[in-house]
Amino acid sequence: QKRADNEYRNFTVLNNRFADTLRGMQTLKQLGLSRIFTKRIYETSERYRKSTMRSLTIAMTSTFSLDFFTTLSIAVIAVFLGFSLMEGKMSLFPALTLLVLAPEYFLPLRTFSEDYHATLDGKNAFTEVLSVINQKKTSEISALKVPAIDSETVLSVHNFSFQYPDGQQPAALKDNNFLVRGFAKVAVVGLSGSGKTTLLSSLAGIN
Repeated sequence: QKRADNEYRNFTVLNNRFADTLRGMQTLKQLGLSRIFTKRIYETSERYRKSTMRSLTIAMTSTFSLDFFTTLSIAVIAVFLGFSLMEGKMSLFPALTLLVLAPEYFLPLRTFSEDYHATLDGKNAFTEVLSVINQKKTSEISALKVPAIDSETVLSVHNFSFQYPDGQQPAALKDNNFLVRGFAKVAVVGLSGSGKTTLLSSLAGIN
């Protein structure tokens, strides 16, 4: 149980890291870090695979151990029943009845390991949910200091162009001019690949 719980924690960390890296790949590509994180994804996937195999090994080993001792216990009962029959201490019908019922008696022990590993994910997920529900409230995050914006604030862009570093593709944006005043709501509309994301990333300082 201890080893299985440790492997589950490792499994959860690797799973979250792998998923977070994939979700943020577009941002990493924009920041020029995609090649570095590609190698890290490979290393994480290898650790993920090894952790999975260790978990399976533990599950199979524990199940085999309980099956072995269960089978051995039934065999011991069968031997003692045989001795009792040979010595005349027990009749045939009660001995057969005990031998038939013996596997059912040890069945909970045989299925214990399988049930434990089958319910491990649900048990740990429920524990994590309770830890989030029962955690103490933290102090409120202080508000960010953002420059005041009023109806007179102006965002003016003149002859804005953007060309990707490879130079093989045509300019994503070329000679763009626009003016936004105050609290106006502006919709950036265009076909796929027309440069909407590039424009917003440039305004945010990412590109």
